[in-house]
Order: sequence, then structure tokens, then C-alpha cells
Amino acid sequence: MSSRRRPVERALADRRVRDVLISADVLHSAVRTTRGPHLTPTAVSWEADRLWAVAPKDSVKVRALRRDPRVGVLMRADGFHVVAAGHARLVDPLDLPTSNRVSDLLRLPFGAARYLTENSRHAIGVVLDDPNPLALIDRVGLSIRLERVALLEDGTLVDAWGDWPRGALLPPGTPAGRRFTLPSATPPWAARLLARDRVLEIGWRTVDGPIALPARWSADEQLAHTDAELMALVGALPGGPACLTSSRNSFSMKEKTGVLLRGDGEAGIATQERDGSAAIRITPKTVTHWRGKHARSVVMDTAQTGATT
Repeated sequence: MSSRRRPVERALADRRVRDVLISADVLHSAVRTTRGPHLTPTAVSWEADRLWAVAPKDSVKVRALRRDPRVGVLMRADGFHVVAAGHARLVDPLDLPTSNRVSDLLRLPFGAARYLTENSRHAIGVVLDDPNPLALIDRVGLSIRLERVALLEDGTLVDAWGDWPRGALLPPGTPAGRRFTLPSATPPWAARLLARDRVLEIGWRTVDGPIALPARWSADEQLAHTDAELMALVGALPGGPACLTSSRNSFSMKEKTGVLLRGDGEAGIATQERDGSAAIRITPKTVTHWRGKHARSVVMDTAQTGATT
């Protein structure tokens, strides 16, 4: 076993990390696109020393991974978060062996069996909501190998493994910004996902690729707060293209809902907060909402921002 694998193996020996990877049924993965990080949830399973997920072949996630296989991973279970970075390989059983590695193909039956066992209701939901026989065929497997792992308990960093970039790059102070109003085309069920305080996910840039971060959303301030030590560990950049995702998971495709804000992000150390958290503000340029496989994106205009906060 190479030395590169040892830190992750040590992480997997920690029961808390292993429990999250095994029991979490949703994976939030951040990928790099030409417009910055893109982050959405998918069903997931852990098998054969890697994460397995499925995504439509024509999705933003798959197109991005074809260009850049780096991926940021976020999973949650029982008060713990696992934040990880790694590389994803696309495994298409209908494209043998043109674009697949033999090692991934050999692991595919085990990964697929575990995925279908743990996510049978998700798979059935796809079929029931879309009886088109190509609904499942038109998807590709994601085989994600983790290379760096961090563990958070109740939103606070408690341990880390692997060669993280580590760089305290954020300036002091809460980022100033202008309040935004969601477009009128945003349905009420999507607007409610940002209308109250809750835990959500941030897609952010680091010195070494995209990362997915857990954050506490303050609806009144339109600010997200995450652990400052975590931001330093991953080498989070102080600003740039970013995204924010708030979603509701379900076994029925029609009940999977979410909203994704993509735009300019700024982060700083909120020195007025006792916990010294990092504050993140995103000024959205586009708003995407989805229910099941149906999604719609709306471009924000300057009239949808208000006075400086």
C-alpha cells in the first residue's frame, strides 16, 4: 500500500468516520466548472474502499468531471460531518472498455450491488416517476476515491487526515454585501428552503480544487457560517465564484427538491462571533431550483438586490 493511501486508511479506522461513510444516504459533491464550484446532492453508498454514486450522463456534474476529476465530498450522519477531497472516475457499463479502467470495472459489480441495496427506494423512485426504459441506462456511475478526510462534530473540526493544503487565507471581519431577493419565478417550496435558519452546503474554491462545506444559514442576515479552522485546513480562498445549496431529500424523485445559488462569494473570520467562525456571503447571479429531474435556472438582475447590509 502506498504512503499516499495511509492517511485515509487511518481515517477509515476511526469509527466516527466509518459510520458516516456507511450510514449517510446523501452525498453532496462539489465539482469545478467554468463558472466556479457546482454542488448538488445524490444518493450514495460506500463499498470497495470508495464512494459510489450515480448521475445522468448529460448532467453538469458529469460534464465537469470529464474535464477535471477533482471532487469535494460532504456527508452527514448523527451530528457528524465528513468533509473530504478526492478524485472521481466515471464508470459507464455500456462503454466497455473504451473509457473505463479495468480496476473500476472489476469493482463495479460490488459497488453497484451495495448501491442498489442501500438505495433501492431511490432507484425504484426513478423508475416509478419516469417509466422510460432509458431512465436508468442514461446514467453513469461515479467511483470516488478519497485522498484527504476531515471530521466535524456539531459543526466543529475535531480531526483530519491526509495532506490538506492548510492555509489561513481569510481576512478578519464579516463580508459586507447587498441583500438579494429571489426571482418571482422561484416557487414557494424552493423559496422556503432559504427563508429560515438551517444547515446547508457551500461549494467553495481552495488552493487545490473545489470543496463542499457544511454551513449554518442565517436567513435574516443572508450569511452562512462555517468552522474557521476547517476553512484554514482546506486552504479556502477568500473570495471568487461560489455556490450555496439547500435541498430536501426524499426517496421519490418528485419529492427531491432543492435550490442552488451561484455567484460571487466572499469569506472572512467573523471576529465578533465568540466561536470565531468564518462568515460567507454569496451574491447570486443565477438561481436554480429543482423538483425531481425537472430544473429551472433564472438569471438574477440588479433590481433583485437591495441596500448594503
